[in-house]
Amino acid sequence: MTLSHLSERIFLNLIRAPKNQLTIWELSRRCGYFKNVIAEVEKLKKQNLLDLQNSSVKLKNKKLLPQYLFKKNRPLSSVISDFKKYATRARFDSLKYDQLSLSPSGIKNKLSSLIHNGDLLNRRVLCLGDDDLMSVACSLTRLPAKISVFEAEMSVIKFLKSTSPRLPIPIQVIKLNLLNSIPKNHGGYYDTIITEPPETIAGTLLFANRGIKCLKKEGVLYLGITENTLSKESWRIIESTLTDWGLVITDILRNYEEYSLEKNLSRSWKDAEKLPPWITKPSKYPWFVSTLIRAELIQKSKLPVFKIKKPNQDLSSKLLN
Repeated sequence: MTLSHLSERIFLNLIRAPKNQLTIWELSRRCGYFKNVIAEVEKLKKQNLLDLQNSSVKLKNKKLLPQYLFKKNRPLSSVISDFKKYATRARFDSLKYDQLSLSPSGIKNKLSSLIHNGDLLNRRVLCLGDDDLMSVACSLTRLPAKISVFEAEMSVIKFLKSTSPRLPIPIQVIKLNLLNSIPKNHGGYYDTIITEPPETIAGTLLFANRGIKCLKKEGVLYLGITENTLSKESWRIIESTLTDWGLVITDILRNYEEYSLEKNLSRSWKDAEKLPPWITKPSKYPWFVSTLIRAELIQKSKLPVFKIKKPNQDLSSKLLN
C-alpha cells in the first residue's frame, strides 16, 4: 500500500493516540488544512481503514497498514551519543567549500524537526554537502528508506564511504560539485533534502535550485541559513525566490542550529582579514548560528539555469558573492 503524505500523517497520529482515536478537530490541528483532512479521512473510510462518527476518527484494520508506520523512534539521546563517536573521528572545515560543522546539539535539533514532521520515516533523503555528517545522524535513527549525499570534498567522500558499511542504513555518496548539473536519475526522486549552503544569496539559491530539482512533488527542503552573514534584504530575496520556485515555507526556527566553536579566528570567520583591528580573539562560546527553514514543494516550476564560466569550477563563497 502506497500512502500519500497526508494519509501517512493521519495514520501516524491515530496510531499514537489513546485507543487509536482522535476528534476531527485534534486531527486537523496535527495534520493541516481542515478541508483536506476531512476529504482524506472520508476517502480512507471508503477503504475500510477508518471509522467516522460523532466528530471522531478511529483507526480500523491496522493489519492492512504498512508495517513501517509502527516503527518506534530511537531516543534522540542514544542517536546523538552514537553520532558523537563518528563526529570525533572526522572534522571538516575547509574554507574552500565554506565548511563549518554543526555542533551535536545543532544536529539533535535538526533531527528533532525531521522526526516530528515525519520527514525521515520511510523517506528517500538527500544531503547536499555533508561536512556536518548529517547523513550519518539520519542513518543512526534507522528511519529513512534511503540516504544519499552529493559532495565535492574528497575528504568527506572518503570518510562517508568508509563509514557507510557499519551504519544501520548505508549511505550512497555521489561526487558532485553543485555548479554542475545533477545526474538525471536523481531528478524528482527524493522526499527530503537537507542542506547548509554557503552564506551568500547566490550560494543559497544554487543549493535550493539543485534540491528542488531532486524533490518529488510534496517533498520537503530543509535549509539552514544565517543572520550572522546574511542581511534582512538578502533573506527577502531568498524567501521570495523560494516561493517563486514552487515552495511554501512551513517552519522558520530561528537560531536553531549552533555551529562548532573554532579556536582559530581565521577558521571561525571566513573574512577574518576584513575585521577591524580591535577584534583579535575568537569567541569563547558558540556564536555562529543558523535558522532552520522547512519548505514543501507544492508546485513544480521551471527553474533558472546556473551558468558556469569554467567547467569543474570550485564552489566557494568568493565565487558566489
